[in-house]
Amino acid sequence: MIRPTPRLAKAMFALLPVAVAIAFVPTVWPLWAAALLGLCVLAVADWGMTLPRAQMDVSLKVPKLAYFGDPLQAAVSIPNLPNRTSLELNLELQGAAEAPSVKHQVSGPERVWQIPISAERRGKIDVLGLWLGWTGPLGLVQSIAFESQPQECAVVPNVSAVQRAALRLSTHHTFLTGVKTRRNMGDGSEFESLRSYLPGLDHRMIDWKASAKHRKLLWREHRTERNHRIVLAFDTGRLMSEPLNGMPRLDHAINTGMLLAYLALRTGDQVGLLTFDSEIRTFVPPSAGVKTLPTLMHAAAGTEYTWRESNFTLAISELGRRLTRRSVVVIMTDFVDPISAELMVENLDHLARRHLVIFVSLRDPALTEIVRFEPTSVNDVNRSVVANDLLQDREQVLTTLRRKGIHCIDTAPQDMSIQLLNKYLDIQRRELV
Repeated sequence: MIRPTPRLAKAMFALLPVAVAIAFVPTVWPLWAAALLGLCVLAVADWGMTLPRAQMDVSLKVPKLAYFGDPLQAAVSIPNLPNRTSLELNLELQGAAEAPSVKHQVSGPERVWQIPISAERRGKIDVLGLWLGWTGPLGLVQSIAFESQPQECAVVPNVSAVQRAALRLSTHHTFLTGVKTRRNMGDGSEFESLRSYLPGLDHRMIDWKASAKHRKLLWREHRTERNHRIVLAFDTGRLMSEPLNGMPRLDHAINTGMLLAYLALRTGDQVGLLTFDSEIRTFVPPSAGVKTLPTLMHAAAGTEYTWRESNFTLAISELGRRLTRRSVVVIMTDFVDPISAELMVENLDHLARRHLVIFVSLRDPALTEIVRFEPTSVNDVNRSVVANDLLQDREQVLTTLRRKGIHCIDTAPQDMSIQLLNKYLDIQRRELV
């Protein structure tokens, strides 16, 4: 397909005064006709000097895997494109992504161009092909063609950011005892051995039966348990698909959950994963070793955004059926008000009777800003009252959960990771599992 360029349109517009002058001075029409004919000849000549599509060697490369939040670029290479060519590139995409139009004037040896792709969320991006627009040396006529090179790119949770954050934390001097697998003698809940009692040791740890058998005081030595089971339960329902700070709540939760999984696996714990909305979508049984992380990442990458209501009764009953020993269950979800959260609270209460439950929700920082903002009109007062009521409703639900023995975290997205890790380390230190 061929179309005129803005340069040709401007040249035609420049001949408009001559065309108007013909109405007053008819003798100038040969001048106008000659100029118009010359312009048409130049356009045809420019099209003739344009490189034919059949002779263009176009190569399109799109990464097979990209981390959500990291830059994603498609590389276009046309090695035989001549200089003084005005080039326009447009990707045809299918999926939650967009790519801007790239325009370039070819003037040097460079024949490779990068097209940034902005992924709006996790999932699969289908690159159907590339639209090309190129001109001749005069820039009067643009040739347009479609290069069909279908490719796929999977946008997965940002494990690179997770690993960088985990490495920073694991190398910090305040975190070494939580990351390195160490046999902390004299503390913890797991029996290690018997030793002779010495003055100053905790007399509550004296094993009286063993002491009577050996006719001397023996002291029970314990070590910190490192094989806890942790299950990350992600709510993928309607509320978690809503954006917060430019990213869906579910993606905030997954990134935080993968960071916790990475650190927990390094400390020797077993980590599993569950996703649910109106039904159970994915379940990965808890297992140990850092090699488990790719399995968890793959399961999290396949998590889709849904607009269904979450069925907490089904999800929690399924967890209770599959977990045969006491575990740490991290529920990442959200709620609106105490009425809609009533069924959720009831089911979490049943789960907390057998397992240690950590409830994680994301608080919208905009609500706090509205409450703190000094009102200047009646509408500002109304907005502040509504925002304050919403915050009070959230606090009411969280207070109810805390009274039932559930550890709650309700914070902004940028603080969620560090608060969840602190809670995990505190649970390990206190041997609450």
